[in-house]
Amino acid sequence: LVWSLGVPTWIGLSLVLGLVMAIFTLFKYCGSNKQRLFRNEEGLSWESFTKSPSKGKGNNSRFFVTPIELATVENPSPAMSPMVNGEDMIHMNSLEGDATSFPRTWKKRGNLLRIIAVFILILLAAILITMGVWQSDDYIVFSRELHTDVVEFQLPEVVKTAAAMYSFDNFATKMNVDDLNRLQTDWCGKTFNKKLTSTAEKKDKIEDDYIEPFQIDMSLFQRPSFNDYDSVNDWFTRKIIPSVRPISQLADDSVLSSPADARVMVFETIPRDFTFWIKNEEFTLEAFLGSKDLSDTFKESTMIILRLAPQDYHRFHSPLVGTITSQKSLKGSIFSVNSDAMTSSNLAILNQRTVTIFDSPNFGEVAFVAIGATCVGSIEMTAKVGDTLSRGQDLGYFQFGGSSIVLLLRERVIVVDDDLLYRSSMKVETLLTMGSRLGIA
Repeated sequence: LVWSLGVPTWIGLSLVLGLVMAIFTLFKYCGSNKQRLFRNEEGLSWESFTKSPSKGKGNNSRFFVTPIELATVENPSPAMSPMVNGEDMIHMNSLEGDATSFPRTWKKRGNLLRIIAVFILILLAAILITMGVWQSDDYIVFSRELHTDVVEFQLPEVVKTAAAMYSFDNFATKMNVDDLNRLQTDWCGKTFNKKLTSTAEKKDKIEDDYIEPFQIDMSLFQRPSFNDYDSVNDWFTRKIIPSVRPISQLADDSVLSSPADARVMVFETIPRDFTFWIKNEEFTLEAFLGSKDLSDTFKESTMIILRLAPQDYHRFHSPLVGTITSQKSLKGSIFSVNSDAMTSSNLAILNQRTVTIFDSPNFGEVAFVAIGATCVGSIEMTAKVGDTLSRGQDLGYFQFGGSSIVLLLRERVIVVDDDLLYRSSMKVETLLTMGSRLGIA
């Protein structure tokens, strides 16, 4: 139920546990509860009568009378009922007759538990109702291919969860959501690599869960049928037919092209232009690239961010002609990289990532950073140090989950296409296909 309403598994389990505890507390402590303090032949005694629904039929009440050893100032800690503290006992020592005005410690404790239980139930109900009736806004990107605004399809539960987690500054970081993301990512790895043995299972896990909801045109790929794949991850890393992704101005090595099907945001100069989108002053190139030397190399550089969604082709290709001079993997968080997460102050851009440096005859040193995300099993680089690549040649792929790529080019070595700069200034992503032109040296 909670999953269908848009709550991730770990929150759902927490809500269910809280609900069980709240109901248990209500049933255990709700019911008639009467107490009185009185004098009898044994002295001062405490009488309690409780009728509790947790006891069941035929045995739903209990009655007890507890003689109380009075406390004095000289002897403030007598052996007494745990329901009453020493200060109250000293107070009772001065009472005469029926001391029914004595503070009802046990009853107060029960009331507090009831209040907490009711609060938990109200909170759970509010969360479930909100997630059920909440209608999220459409996320609009501009399609360069179609020359118009388009609504990016996102699963409702993903949109609601991301909005709840990443709409508040540093919320996901302070709540240690990354620890839970790692557990979810481990689960994704095992689940999506599981071998699918029957056509019915493949249809359920691939076509019904992904191809149909995201309206993916499988005729673009080398294996067009869901039945051609052995696992969800096998399908996710599918290869495209090269002719459907022509490389823009292939003969001109001074052109920089998109390495993937993605939504693009461009910043001519960082960090000045970059901070207004990411909303976090802690971002540094040194932390991002994992190197002081590289941060000096790309100071005041041009940054191009390419965000991939689950429906995209998830292999990436070389955006330029150049030789790989270095490549290293950096540890980091694994936050989501959807639009809410990337623009939040949780620094999803510092997720686990692989930094590849190209030496290009037209652009000089260029950093290509592949960034993982929640449920990304791994970043696989098919090209290694020493390889010389042409534009459009295979460079690597992401396993299951949304992901991002960041390109860094040294100051004033590229003229970015005007349409990308214009929409980026309006905080609108531009949807491009792999091979589309980004700019020129």
